[in-house]
Amino acid sequence: MTTKPPKSKKHTFAFILLLIAALGSGMWWMNRNKVETDDAFIAGRVVTIAPKVGGFITALHVNDNQNVKAGDVLAEIDPRDYQIKLDGLNASLEGAQADLDQAKADMERLLAQSSLSASVQARQQSTTKVHTAQAKVDGLKAEIAKATTDLEHTRVIAPMDGTIAKRGIEVGSFVESGQALMAVVGTERWIVANFKETQLDKLRVDQAVEIEVDAYPELKLHGRIESLQNGTGSSFSAFPAENATGNFVKVVQRVPVKILLTDAPPADRPLAVGMSVVPVVTTTATDK
Repeated sequence: MTTKPPKSKKHTFAFILLLIAALGSGMWWMNRNKVETDDAFIAGRVVTIAPKVGGFITALHVNDNQNVKAGDVLAEIDPRDYQIKLDGLNASLEGAQADLDQAKADMERLLAQSSLSASVQARQQSTTKVHTAQAKVDGLKAEIAKATTDLEHTRVIAPMDGTIAKRGIEVGSFVESGQALMAVVGTERWIVANFKETQLDKLRVDQAVEIEVDAYPELKLHGRIESLQNGTGSSFSAFPAENATGNFVKVVQRVPVKILLTDAPPADRPLAVGMSVVPVVTTTATDK
């Protein structure tokens, strides 16, 4: 003989089921117009600083995580070899200019003489000499311009406002043209959110976004969708997937979406490039 459970227990079980259903329905209702992803991060402009000339570092004016302004001198390369080269070219130019002036004077003197006293060959030789001297002067001026630029480039300049990162040199280090010395992380910040392709039908430019930052759980930032990349992330990878094979497996792709911040974070909550965030996009019923 089986014993039936008391009615009070049945009522309690039914109430619990109804409560769970109500909570689930409420959560669905509140989030029905929300689209989010945890595959998102803080992005910014990062410029690798590399010199245009080589040499020994004689002065270093910045440290890691130091703020700099556009035009600040970050480091100096020994300028003596470049100054010596420039001085030598300037001296050569003075001599070449004197030769050109003399050649022009000789040509004018020959041209002023009568055709009987100055042969055609002598006049042609004089003209050729002037052209040769002029070409030498022009060549030296071009070399001087480059040498002057090289001398200026011994001072490594910050290209934009930002913060120094990854400083890899010290005073006395020898560097070559194009060698990475450090990086400058710009002040501008935005979000790159990799949404699933199945979420894109509800995303539109200028939609409002609420942003949660993993590093600061209490911080809530706001932004808006600026643009959607015209291509999935995998299509821009170094080794894109080759799907024209017999073992194809369909994988949901992700599309990078750029989100601009509409409010700046507090000064004591800096946003470092690469930090993880969770953007939540607010959609509407008409976004289908």
